[in-house]
Amino acid sequence: MFFIVMIHQALAYRVPSMEQVRVFEVDQPRTLVVKQKKLKKMLRILPKRVTFVETDLNVHKLERTLV
Repeated sequence: MFFIVMIHQALAYRVPSMEQVRVFEVDQPRTLVVKQKKLKKMLRILPKRVTFVETDLNVHKLERTLV
């Protein structure tokens, strides 16, 4: 099972049942930097189950980005 995060809601980090789910944070490069900083501050360590994917969904399709 996996979970794709495309808005900054932190659901994957707040819900205990999500701890076993692979998470893909998909966003603009600059936005991902901000998200990572906030998550590090909140969690101290970024979970290994989370993959940060830089893309511009106005230019690239999600399915091509995750290949």
